[in-house]
Amino acid sequence: VIGDVVYVAKVTEPHVTEDDFVALRRDVLQRLVECPPENTKDVLNALYMTRCYYDAPLPPAEVLIFPFFPSMPFVDLTCSTLMYAYQNSQKGDRQISIDVHSLIKTNQKIIAKHIKQSLDEERFTFGVMGGCALNCQKTGFNLYEDHISMTEVHLLETAASWLAVEDITLFDFNGTTTATPTAIAQLRQRLSICAETPLIVASSNLPPDMPLDNLPAAVFVTASDTALTHRTVESHIASAPDDARVVFDRESGLFAAGETVVKANRTLDIAQRGANIIAAANQMGVYHAPDTRGWGETLPKTEETRRQYDGEVVFITGAASGIGKATAEVFMERGAAVVSIDVDEAIVGLFDSPAFVGVQGDVRNAEDVRRAVEAGVRAYGGVDMVFLNAGINEDHAPLEDANMDLWQRVMTTNVDGNVVVLKAVYELLKRAPKGGRIIMNASKSAPAPGPGSSSYTVSKAAITQLGRLTALEWGKDNIRVYVVHPNAVFDTKIWKDNMAEKRATHYGMTLQQYKTNNLLKVEIMARDVGELVADLCGDHFRKVTGIQLPIDGGNNRVI
Repeated sequence: VIGDVVYVAKVTEPHVTEDDFVALRRDVLQRLVECPPENTKDVLNALYMTRCYYDAPLPPAEVLIFPFFPSMPFVDLTCSTLMYAYQNSQKGDRQISIDVHSLIKTNQKIIAKHIKQSLDEERFTFGVMGGCALNCQKTGFNLYEDHISMTEVHLLETAASWLAVEDITLFDFNGTTTATPTAIAQLRQRLSICAETPLIVASSNLPPDMPLDNLPAAVFVTASDTALTHRTVESHIASAPDDARVVFDRESGLFAAGETVVKANRTLDIAQRGANIIAAANQMGVYHAPDTRGWGETLPKTEETRRQYDGEVVFITGAASGIGKATAEVFMERGAAVVSIDVDEAIVGLFDSPAFVGVQGDVRNAEDVRRAVEAGVRAYGGVDMVFLNAGINEDHAPLEDANMDLWQRVMTTNVDGNVVVLKAVYELLKRAPKGGRIIMNASKSAPAPGPGSSSYTVSKAAITQLGRLTALEWGKDNIRVYVVHPNAVFDTKIWKDNMAEKRATHYGMTLQQYKTNNLLKVEIMARDVGELVADLCGDHFRKVTGIQLPIDGGNNRVI
């Protein structure tokens, strides 16, 4: 606070710079608190009016607290685990000098209704967030020097020093669950059925020595891996709030569900912090959950547009480039989490998104495939859809000149690799909340072969037959199977070494004529195939399986 201006920064990075602060008018804030609007929309409009500059971002609702502290140059509203634990222990309630509860009583209407808006998830999931953890000193809760350090470690150390708290154990959740992928998928299936929508399930370890006493009713505690599939979990979750789909399993880990990857990860983080809060509060004194009844009804509700594949997971082979990469992009745009395996190391970190996991590996290697599938299940809870896309075309000689080493390499990659993946995902697809879906990427070469590339042509015919067989055998498990036959998709690695130009010259065409050499005179792009694959996985095809679908602009020989 400097004169008539309040500077506010929403901290998202370890260090805050001058540019991160938004200047607000202190007099307008004061009037807003003294005469609070009646509804959320008016509050938001009023918050806009507090800005000194019209193009500044909307300030957080927490700024309404500043007029209560005219003499303090710094006020820090922090979500520090240790501070929450202190506030929610009997010892903490007696010793905290500036308590947000008293501020609520001072101005119930404005504070209770709006100040806690940004802490909604923490408060309602565990019922431990009795206030905003308002921590103040004459010069601010943190010690500000040349820059403002807001790292988690700094907050915890400062809180421990100020509160004179020693030997408080905060537990580490950086490990992974020990539950089997099938058990996780089974849990996810039950949670999704209860929620009546597919859910992502995030997971982590559960420290073996962490006390699970005093956990609120909003979470479920089980004693063994097998209990994850028990009916009691289903009945419990059915009655839990949307942001409280949390399961603590003493033997195998912590699980949190959400309609998107972001929501599942957020709920997992809240669960971990909440459990630490309760454990730390018990170490300080005796934990008690504050009364939060009625707060939910006063908070504004936000409407979110649900995307087609929110809560679902697709496993794609060969997504580092071409059709696989384009398909991954389409699915992510439609809300799905994507897991992929590719021999190209570029697959790792291909997309900067929490909804993508890329694993370098070879589909011919069962251990590589297992690692990739398991990574996806531990990140998202299961697999709903599979796009078998990985393939190579390395021998363009006629049959009589076929190189048998290359022949074997093409066949093992294009055919055997698909079987390896199918075996790895079968139990997961059986447990997909909306039923499993498999799309196999074959080729126009299967229904209408041409001379040359004998190994590639035969492998694609084998994939087509594999798709028909899979549809016959796995239909009983509510798993749908489709085979797509792209042709002349030139933005892929298969068309390398100027192959398109050579083919065009061979047929006496220009390159553009060759690219659009189909009945509709259109060019087929990798993105077009990706859109088709995503469409096939949708509800419009839920009663269709075993079909083959060309995507080639119309080919005389295929027709």
